[in-house]
Formats: sequence, structure tokens, C-alpha cells
Amino acid sequence: MNRQSSASTSHDRLAGMLTGQLPGGRRARETSTRILHRQCGSIGNRRAGTGRRHQKGSLVLTLLTLTILPAVLEAQSARPRAQTERYAPNAADVAAVERAGYGYIDAIYKADPSLVERYVHSLLVKIGYYTNQSGAWNEAPMTYAQLLDVARTWNRDGTTLRADAPREVVIYEVLDRTASAKVIAQWGIDYMQLVKYDDGWRIRHIVWQQHPGRAGARGGAS
Repeated sequence: MNRQSSASTSHDRLAGMLTGQLPGGRRARETSTRILHRQCGSIGNRRAGTGRRHQKGSLVLTLLTLTILPAVLEAQSARPRAQTERYAPNAADVAAVERAGYGYIDAIYKADPSLVERYVHSLLVKIGYYTNQSGAWNEAPMTYAQLLDVARTWNRDGTTLRADAPREVVIYEVLDRTASAKVIAQWGIDYMQLVKYDDGWRIRHIVWQQHPGRAGARGGAS
């Protein structure tokens, strides 16, 4: 191997260690250590038959590796665990959280307050944000009793709900006791925290806002 290709290989190895992409796609400490040992050994073997300039370049590369490698390994060990290593939710819990989200939307869309009673906790804490016609933001807190009233009246005559109104539930995380999700509806986006009680999953907290860029679009769920 000539000097140019050897230097290129060394630089490739260092770049791989800095990015965490070690040869063969592995990121283990043992592999990093073996690469470092081979690099140091190759320097000793080349000293007798190479020029002073090449020796200095290899030495600088090795010193950089020795200086930076510990920090790289430490950063890798501090990275968050992959999704597959996190808590694996129970499929029944995921389905129940999804039903709660759709139940919340349908309670208002279908003027059915019984869905609020089924899926929302009586100690609900809800707050929303919307703009008026001038673009100023307003803050709108809501109690459980007020949400029941909204469910009864918002679409009571069947004319408030648009034909193209969104109805979507996005689940972020479901644990064995708590969960987080969001719903997308005609009035805006609601971010929810849910808790699993003896009688099932219930929505405990909500923070919502109108759809971005829609001034004055308060909607009946605020």
C-alpha cells in the first residue's frame, strides 16, 4: 500500500470513529480499540522505511484519535436508547387510548355528552388558545362541566360540523399508567395526557390551539 492510500485509510478510520460508523457498521468499544491498536502498530512498522514527513502525519493522526476517541465513546454511551429498547406498550392499552381520543372528538361532533362521561375525567384541566379577528391571542380555560355543555350544544342542530372536518388521533406514547396523544378536529389541535384508572383510560389534561393561520377560528370546543 502506498503512502497516499495508507493515509486515506487512516483518515477514513478516524472519520468513522467520530461519526460512530465503525467498519462493518458496528459501534462497539472493542472494535474501536482494535482499530486504534492497529493504527498505533502500523506507525511503528512504518517508521523504519518511511520519511519523516509521513511519520509526523501518522503521529498527528494517532494523537488526534487518542484525544477524541474517549469523548466519542462517552457520547455514544449517553445517547437515548433506541425505540425498540423502550417500554413496549400493551396493545389493548394503545387501542383504549385511541378510543378515548376518538370519543372526545365524537362527543362534540355527534352532540353526545355521554362520550365525555365515558372518556374524560371529571377533574379535567383544559386550556385553549385562539385568535380574534384582529389577530390577538386569547386564552380559554374549560372545566369538565363546560365540556359537557359544549358536547350537548355545539353541533346540536347538525349544521356546525363541516363535511370536510378532520377527525384524527395521533398517539405519542402509551405506558402502563399514563399516555400522551393529540387529536385533530375542526376547531384545532388538542394535546392530551391520559391516565389509566380502574374503569379505563381517561383524558386528564388538554392544551389546545386553533389551526395555525386561521384568525377568529375559535370553534365550539373552546
